[in-house]
This record gives sequence, C-alpha cells and structure tokens, in this order.
Amino acid sequence: MWNYQNRPSGRFFYAGFFLHLPKINRKRGIFMPAVKLGESVRQELARLLRRIENDIAPQENINKLWQLCEQEQITFEYLQGFMAECLLKYQYTLERLAASVQTAEKGQPDPGKIAFILCVNDDSMFREAALYLQHLNIPAGMEAEIIPVRGAASMCHGYEQGRQASNARYKIYLHQDVLVIRKNIVHELLSLFQDAQVGLIGLAGCEKLPDSGIWWDGGGVHNVIAHALDYEHMIAVAGTVPCCEVQAADGVFLATQYDIPWRADWFKGWHFYDISLCQEYRKKGYKVMLPRQEESWIIHQTSHTHAQEDYYDQQEIFLQHYYPFC
Repeated sequence: MWNYQNRPSGRFFYAGFFLHLPKINRKRGIFMPAVKLGESVRQELARLLRRIENDIAPQENINKLWQLCEQEQITFEYLQGFMAECLLKYQYTLERLAASVQTAEKGQPDPGKIAFILCVNDDSMFREAALYLQHLNIPAGMEAEIIPVRGAASMCHGYEQGRQASNARYKIYLHQDVLVIRKNIVHELLSLFQDAQVGLIGLAGCEKLPDSGIWWDGGGVHNVIAHALDYEHMIAVAGTVPCCEVQAADGVFLATQYDIPWRADWFKGWHFYDISLCQEYRKKGYKVMLPRQEESWIIHQTSHTHAQEDYYDQQEIFLQHYYPFC
C-alpha cells in the first residue's frame, strides 16, 4: 500500500518538541520561571546533556534527562538557556532531543512500513522518480510512503527532516534524479536486513576508504550504476557487484533499518553527507553492505548536479571528524 506525503519545506520545525517537553511540567505552564536548582542538580543536568551531545549512550541519557526535568520541575525555557551556556554543539543536541520526542510520540518504528525520502528542488525530476517508486513490488502487508523534502539547506538537513517525519523502520534515502528499475528491490533489501547487524545498504561503494575519504579512489571499489548523461545517452557499467561489507557507500541510494541522525551539525552542503552516515553506523557496530548486483538496479540521471565549490571544505570536515576511519 502506498502513502504519498507532501511534507513542509525549508527549515526544521520543532513544534512537537516545544509542545511536548513542557508536558512534564504542564501544571506550571510552559514558560513560567524555573525553581532555583541546587549545584548537584545543575551538575547532573550538565553531565547528561554533554553525554547526549557526544553520543554517549544517547537514548539512555535522554530518558534520564526527562526524568530529571520532571523531578526538579525544570521548564523548557530553563533547559534551553542552560544548553546554550554549557554545550559546544547546542543545535545538534536540540535536534537529538527533538527527534527523541517525535519518536516517542510516534511509538516504536513500524516494521511493516518503508519510507522513500528525497530532497527535491526539481518537481519534474521528482515526479518521474516517484512514478518508478510507485511501480515497485512491495511485500504483502507492508505500507510504503514517499516523502519529498523541499527547500532543504543541505542534504543532511533535508534527510534528517525526512527521517524525523516517518515512523517507518525501513527508510530509503535517494536522489531526486534516480529511477529505481529493480522491481523487487524492497524484497532484496529486506532479505539483507534479516541480519540484525546490517544497519545500512548502498548500491555502490568501497571496501577500504583511502586517506582522502573519496570512496571511488579506495580499495575494493564496486559500482555498476547506470548513468543517463542526458535524454539520449546512457552509460552502463559492466560487471558484478558481490554481496559484501564496505566502509563507504555512495549517497545516490542508501537504505537503513535503524535510525541514526544525519550529522546536519557538521555537513552544511551537498558532499560527504553519505560517507559520514556510513561512519556513524560503523561506529555503532553496524555493518554497511552492498547487495549482489549483476546489473544496475537504478538509473542515475546525472545531468543535474550541485555546485562543487564546497566539496573540499566538506572533505576537510569529514577527515577532521572521522579519520582514522572505522
């Protein structure tokens, strides 16, 4: 069953977070002054927030944070100001808390649901991509939805907005200029995801990232993606991609079965967002895989590309945070 959604464009909207957090203290009102907190409470608050900020058992510490807020009657206004003073990555931590609240409101991820998430700035291309998605074979009993995100400031911001908008366990992030031609691709992805250690699946990538972080210069490069250079010319890559674990997968098509936030706090452009996500999954102990492909599963219409001027800036950010690679 298909569910087509029109999502709000542009920036993140934290209405759910702003409205939900004060529920722990609703009797006192949303913006009433907080009670004076003792030193030990402030220390514990800072300790929990810094753990969340730095991905130290984030969900466990988010739960402890909400318990502390309820116990000490901490308002959102106080918490927001406290975060701004004590955190280096205020925006990232705020987004983590927002995502946690939205997940709680939606309940557990729905294993009977798959979401296709696309950043869109060309409606003609998107409509064609959506048409191909709507003709895929979806397993009986599963629901599929298409989530276009318009006006995104970056790939990470757009994909993170789409991630937070869906309670699907299985999420596929793909470019708006991708036509999925493998009718049973969902079945094949779900088969790989039967291994609980597989967190992310791509269609092209490398087994060993080079020091530059540029995956196509790495070792064990696998790629049979077909490229349509324009309306009349196609490049088809011969060969077979084995089913294998990789260090990096290209962002043209990425499928996940667990939710890990995109690093929108680090990557503000259109490059290295994908290799970053691979490293995030691997840091948490999940495998990044490529399925066996004897021919291309997608057509990538490569005539529309983002500007390259921020490429090396994004590369530097990637290497700063992830080198040496895991």
